[in-house]
Amino acid sequence: LESLEDVLMMADIGATTTDEIIRDLRSIAVEDQIEPDDIKSVLRGNLVQVLEGRGGGIGSGAAAEQASSSENPRAIKFATPDEGIPTVLMVIGANGMGKTTTIGKLSRRLRVEGEQKVLLAACDTFRAAAVEQLEMWSERAEVDIVTPQQDTEKPSTVLFR
Repeated sequence: LESLEDVLMMADIGATTTDEIIRDLRSIAVEDQIEPDDIKSVLRGNLVQVLEGRGGGIGSGAAAEQASSSENPRAIKFATPDEGIPTVLMVIGANGMGKTTTIGKLSRRLRVEGEQKVLLAACDTFRAAAVEQLEMWSERAEVDIVTPQQDTEKPSTVLFR
């Protein structure tokens, strides 16, 4: 189970969720005395349950109400239209971790499934071609994007426009 824990952490499942999954697997293995080969089936079911139960819906409507309920402390808490303020998601991580791809896919889901208005801001893009890649994803997701106005403008200034 230690190697499985490492794999889940490298898959960016998150420390809390990984701990819950490993704890559940240990409990099931001890209580039900399952064979090592059966752990894969139990793990598969556990992962599906986690993904559906905790990450099944985003945005507004019934999915948002379910996601923002106390049942799901990891859910994105969106500002209501009455509040008149945006919900800001900040994506951070090491190079090559798939941040830009995740931003593009999340943007589309928020727009289509969550009925959210999405604005991308290319404000920390020091990697070569990062702005162009984010622009490509904004086109695919059909969302707006703010980019540095010229090569001399620092990416962080995008936040203040």
